[in-house]
Amino acid sequence: MAEIADTNAEALLATSESTYLQLGAQLSTLYYNALAAQKQLQYLKSLSCAWK
Repeated sequence: MAEIADTNAEALLATSESTYLQLGAQLSTLYYNALAAQKQLQYLKSLSCAWK
């Protein structure tokens, strides 16, 4: 019975570590996407000013 509990605990730990890494990757992607969107917005604003 204890062996099953150990195996389950190890599986849960592996799952939580995997989830942690996935969240980190998503956060990184969101950050760089937001940065790119900000740069695009700055560029579009500069184009808009050039037409005035």
